[in-house]
Amino acid sequence: MRISRYLAAGLIALAVNIVSLYVCVDLLGLWYLVGSTIAFIVTLLASFLLQKFWTFRERSSGRLPVQLMSYAALATVNIGVNALLMYLFVSVFAFHYLLAQVLSSGTIAVYGFVIYKLLVFAPRP
Repeated sequence: MRISRYLAAGLIALAVNIVSLYVCVDLLGLWYLVGSTIAFIVTLLASFLLQKFWTFRERSSGRLPVQLMSYAALATVNIGVNALLMYLFVSVFAFHYLLAQVLSSGTIAVYGFVIYKLLVFAPRP
């Protein structure tokens, strides 16, 4: 069940990202790079809250700042991992870029789930 919630939270976060980007660029008239940055931050916060409280049902508030920083650090690492995997899949293995993104996202989702479960949102005694 937790894996289903994890995947659903990921899809919700994707929707938040797209809607946030649209609002920033088309409705507020921001430059697309500024809009993209704002959408990334909004998505990061929404995704964090969904994963913490819904997917992993971790209700403590005392560790929230540390968890958020850990979550943000992993998101930052994931940007680099995604770029590296995209390069390998497309430039080295000659996969279509869309297939490469699916494979990269899947890889990041699998190890992300494990890291979130064991480190970021692990229950503390």
